[in-house]
Amino acid sequence: MRAPLEALFPIARTAGHFVPGDGDGVITAAGVEMGVAICFEVAFDPAAREPVARGAQLLTVPTNNATFGHSPMTYQQLAMSRVRAVEHNVPVLIGATSGVSAVIGADGEVQQETEIFEPAALVAQVEIGSAGTMATRLGSIPQAVCCLIGLVGLAWAVIYTRRQSAHDPKES
Repeated sequence: MRAPLEALFPIARTAGHFVPGDGDGVITAAGVEMGVAICFEVAFDPAAREPVARGAQLLTVPTNNATFGHSPMTYQQLAMSRVRAVEHNVPVLIGATSGVSAVIGADGEVQQETEIFEPAALVAQVEIGSAGTMATRLGSIPQAVCCLIGLVGLAWAVIYTRRQSAHDPKES
């Protein structure tokens, strides 16, 4: 779907052509299991959920937002990373070569943050050890159930409305 997306969003033409790796999204450093979701992946539930479900105690989001310059994109990724922190009760570390780098606590609070295109190093201690929530365990099941309920409700409304129209003498 690259061509239609590039037609709708011309800025997408400047992004690279990425291919998936063959790892499971979990790496170990200094004895700590860490999930890795590169920049745009943080928008997709599995990229954060699966590493935490496999034992990651924190998430890292390496990114290069140079393509997007001073646009809001880097702040959108920061916001999505904050959501992922709360969703999975896990600290998130964003390392950007050109966008905003940040340290986010498991509660979604930004503990440290750089400016766009600011050379800096962030050093922080984060609490690990209690990663994972019901969202981590259930994944997309609640979403699927809600969609199913919505579809059943829609089908019922269509059937009910058609039956009412068929029996309503004023419609004739």
